[in-house]
Amino acid sequence: MVITTGDKPTEIAILNVLDDIKRGKCRVRYAFRYAFKETTQTVEEVDPETGEEAPKELPAWQYEEVIDEIELPLYLKPNLESILKTLYEQSIPTLEELTTLANFELPKEISLSEGDN
Repeated sequence: MVITTGDKPTEIAILNVLDDIKRGKCRVRYAFRYAFKETTQTVEEVDPETGEEAPKELPAWQYEEVIDEIELPLYLKPNLESILKTLYEQSIPTLEELTTLANFELPKEISLSEGDN
């Protein structure tokens, strides 16, 4: 999923943490962000002097985001930051490759006869 935002985002965001003390488990919902690009975003802004709307270019960041969950033993919760960093470093090359494959454009028609492309 491609996201555009005004502020430079972090690579990893922890979205939710749920502790299950009975089971001794911790469920973490997180987002991995990658493929960062600096860009601009056009917004309509009202000129206070004239009251008219005018487009304005603002700096922005565009990036890919994957949201997932992990369940781990509760005793590992203090190591969560280190675990997510390791997962991120190991996963990003694969995620970037999958993004490239997903964005690959296929032809609308394919011919098997010679001389036709």
